[in-house]
Amino acid sequence: MSFYVPLHVHSEYSLLDGLSQTKHIAGRLEEIESPACALTDHGTVSGAVDFHKTVGSSFKPILGCELYLCDEPASVKEPSNRKLKHQVVLAKNLKGWKNLLSLVSQANHPNNFYHKPRLDLDQLSLHATSDLVSFSGHLGSRLACTVVDNPDWQQDAIKEAEYMQEVFGKGNFFIEIQLIDSLQNVLAKEVAQKLREISKITGIPCVATPDAHYCRKEDAHDQRVLLCTA
Repeated sequence: MSFYVPLHVHSEYSLLDGLSQTKHIAGRLEEIESPACALTDHGTVSGAVDFHKTVGSSFKPILGCELYLCDEPASVKEPSNRKLKHQVVLAKNLKGWKNLLSLVSQANHPNNFYHKPRLDLDQLSLHATSDLVSFSGHLGSRLACTVVDNPDWQQDAIKEAEYMQEVFGKGNFFIEIQLIDSLQNVLAKEVAQKLREISKITGIPCVATPDAHYCRKEDAHDQRVLLCTA
């Protein structure tokens, strides 16, 4: 039995970004003999029911979301506060699922929504509990951004990683390592290596994720076409 579990996966519910239908995800899980899979669509859990019904009969569905975080309070709807960073959150149990629903609902509230559903750090902290698991995110995450073109990257990254561990609780926060784009993006290997160093210093474990937006290599072209329509 394979013990590989895709923990960062986007479906067609990541609008104009994710290509995979849930039935395609289920088919791919069978091919790679994975026992479980997480769904982490951008800013929404709209695909959760479809995913659970389609995947749940044969595999363990893990419900999550890739949240958008802004630096200033989410109520500040100005161009200066439009740049968003990513944070992956998974529900560990029913209570965690309810907390995740609260986070996503808050992110989509008219007071917060500005081009995209989003939260600020105070709002994230309010609903983050030990019933949730979080990964630091890809190259567009808060943690990854601290290590790029920053002479004080180590100090800043340690501070950020320890802050997120405090928010979610020890054992519930992981440093996310992604090398899926390393052949196209020269920063991927550099960021991965630096984040591994932060993991060693802080004792916060790493987790490797695919950030999958399509199921098979041959689907890449279609997904690029989808991105061009955004």
